[in-house]
Amino acid sequence: MAIFRNELSEKDLDFVVETLAPGAKDREKLKECINQDPDIRRGSLGDERLFQKIMQDPPSISKISPLLFFEVLLRRTVKEMETATHTIDITVSMRIPVFDLNKTLDLLEEEEVFYYLVHLLTSFVSCEKKSFKDVSIDRLLEITKITEEEERFFVYKRIADTCLFVLGIFPKYLMYDYLYLFLKKKPPLTGEPKRSIADYEMLGQEFYALAAKQEIAKTGSLTNIFCLLSDNFYLAKKPLNLVSEKLAISH
Repeated sequence: MAIFRNELSEKDLDFVVETLAPGAKDREKLKECINQDPDIRRGSLGDERLFQKIMQDPPSISKISPLLFFEVLLRRTVKEMETATHTIDITVSMRIPVFDLNKTLDLLEEEEVFYYLVHLLTSFVSCEKKSFKDVSIDRLLEITKITEEEERFFVYKRIADTCLFVLGIFPKYLMYDYLYLFLKKKPPLTGEPKRSIADYEMLGQEFYALAAKQEIAKTGSLTNIFCLLSDNFYLAKKPLNLVSEKLAISH
């Protein structure tokens, strides 16, 4: 069982069943199966009707948790990638096709990686200010200097998560910042040194690797997932880029 595969709440399960099987005779049994059987959960949350309900009926989003919302979006993303021919790298001026789709899908086939990405997206929803400063890498790096050894795992994880989140969901923020500098205009994001996409990828890889070496990771069976994310950081951002596009469309 994937460590980060949390059970859905009663409210979420009611929403799924009402959308997919409103006439089900044994709703409680069906809800239990969705929560307990990985295959049934995968099929249910990957159902086209559930995705369309969430995306075409904005008020429905307030009825479900971020956990359900992001898992449905990520499952839809995987489905779309399965019928694609390539992934896309986004730059300031263009979208570049990259033929690493099979490697990306192989990574997402790792159940613990898939559910970790859902966990990562959910973990940033609680940010009160939806801005780039809320995920300041430099602020987190400063914290590592004053953090006790036994607490460093959590800081290392957050730094790596932040790098992946920014590159996955807000890649254009970085690009626009550099574009403003090129045009010699005051950028909208100030207060810390400017970092490139390559800088974020390097830091993400480094700090997932550091997190993997911590005792908490070893005792909590987290070493493998952080090693996977460190070794495949470049690929892990690809599904998040597609999720970001869906979020932009829905708003």
